[in-house]
Amino acid sequence: IHPLDRSVAADGTEHWSFGQPQIRTNSAGLLFDSEGALWINTLGDGMRRLSLEDQRGTRPITIDDGSIESFTHLNGLTANYVWPILKDREGNIWIGSSAGLDRFRVSPFVKSHFPPGAHDFALVADNHGAIWAGTTNRELMQLSGTTLTRFPQVPPFVTCAYREPDGSLLFGARHGLWQVRDNKLIR
Repeated sequence: IHPLDRSVAADGTEHWSFGQPQIRTNSAGLLFDSEGALWINTLGDGMRRLSLEDQRGTRPITIDDGSIESFTHLNGLTANYVWPILKDREGNIWIGSSAGLDRFRVSPFVKSHFPPGAHDFALVADNHGAIWAGTTNRELMQLSGTTLTRFPQVPPFVTCAYREPDGSLLFGARHGLWQVRDNKLIR
């Protein structure tokens, strides 16, 4: 562990370091998220996020360094003057600004497991979170988690899908209207 070090630049800017790396910025708060990334607020220049990987460097890092993600009002932040930072139990990062409250959350891209070449999707979600898909070149399909179920009795060329208030699903196709109610397929 390195001792805390404070230096003052000619313009009066204070720099604090606790060994390496150093982050040179005027900030009122810091927070580490669930992935180990460091969130840095600024008083007039938005938020910054430094990944865990970039923290492991040995060179000093400035707030305008290219390795730091920047979030400002131009990216949708409510304002550039940010002060409180909070991480909730779900891992969301909450930022209080001079114009409102912003939430950052992890929302990873997840690739679906529909067959290659399927296109022109008509999509609908059922009450259990499964995704149903009709296409113009594949039979009706249901994706539940990573399990794909095919329904060959509904041939290709489904062009629209709809979930009714009672939870049943409707699929419009060139060859008629299909309904899924209580896990039963009805034409």
